[in-house]
Amino acid sequence: MHFVRHIIIFLLVLSFFALVGIILPKVEFLKPQNFIIALSDDSTGIDDEDSPLQDFNQQLESALPVISTKIRNQRTRWELGKGISMPVYLLRAQKSIVAQKGKVIKMQELNYHTPSARLSYTNNKNDTFVVDLVIGSTYLENSSQLGVAFTVDSNLSIPVLNSLNSLPCPYSLLVQPYDTSKVLRHDLDKLANKEIIAWLPMEPYNYPYVKAGINAILLHHSPKEIADKINDVQKFLPQSVGFATHSGEKAVEHKPLLQALLTEVSKKRMWMIDLSANKFSKVTETCQQLNVKCRAAEITAQSQIDLAMDKAMTIANRTGSATLFLPVSEQNIAAIHDLYTKAQERGTEIVKLSDIMSQID
Repeated sequence: MHFVRHIIIFLLVLSFFALVGIILPKVEFLKPQNFIIALSDDSTGIDDEDSPLQDFNQQLESALPVISTKIRNQRTRWELGKGISMPVYLLRAQKSIVAQKGKVIKMQELNYHTPSARLSYTNNKNDTFVVDLVIGSTYLENSSQLGVAFTVDSNLSIPVLNSLNSLPCPYSLLVQPYDTSKVLRHDLDKLANKEIIAWLPMEPYNYPYVKAGINAILLHHSPKEIADKINDVQKFLPQSVGFATHSGEKAVEHKPLLQALLTEVSKKRMWMIDLSANKFSKVTETCQQLNVKCRAAEITAQSQIDLAMDKAMTIANRTGSATLFLPVSEQNIAAIHDLYTKAQERGTEIVKLSDIMSQID
């Protein structure tokens, strides 16, 4: 009897383990689990989108930039620095928003006693924001740039050299590449804070009755002849960083000449400034077609120096940048010395022409 009971118990235990063997693999919570922790590229465990450095509004504030933030009547108000116009601020805001894959909903000027606007936009997560932009009374440091250049027609006197070296700001010198004496080239090497621009002589109106300058670029020159002249610039002024037209009122109207000239400028990855003051000039048009950085400007007459400086400062504050071209002289260098102090007070930085040209897209 006991033997039969042991057999029954043994069979029951065996059946139990068999049943467990069938059911156990189907129980999900007992299976081994695989856990994957997603880390950012810097292995900090923080998603880039949530990082303060990647915050949408912080990048927008930095792009303007915002001096201070206030909440008034349950609306965010950003105070901006003086020295930049509201349209320029709005363009900066639009560029930053679009670059971050957001969308500008509306930009509206407000009738406050100071320049102001209301900006509505969505971020890259489709959240909507409305902020008021107000230009305060404090000038933003280096909020705009003024490129200053002096034109050089002859050797520099010792007083002029000393005056240039006393300037507290950088500047550019326009020098004719084929008309530089050994004395002038030696004097240029003595100057600090300067950059050299090749002042290219080109065919003027009423040529040949009006002189075009030594080795000038003329309408009848072939593309190869023009290329050779541009290559020669490197021999006479190897430190030159860009080109500017000298005379050239007729040359800037001639498209084939400009195409040949600007093709060589493009090859050297340099830029061109049109000083012809010719409203029929095709320099800008040709530059756009050849993807060359260009800018039109005028050389200021001696009698208009004070007016030109005020105008240049106003343009810089409104648009963010401006240029000023003056004949080199002790008087004009002293005027720039005084302008430097005024520019600092208004948040304008005096720079070389290459700094202005580098901003052109």
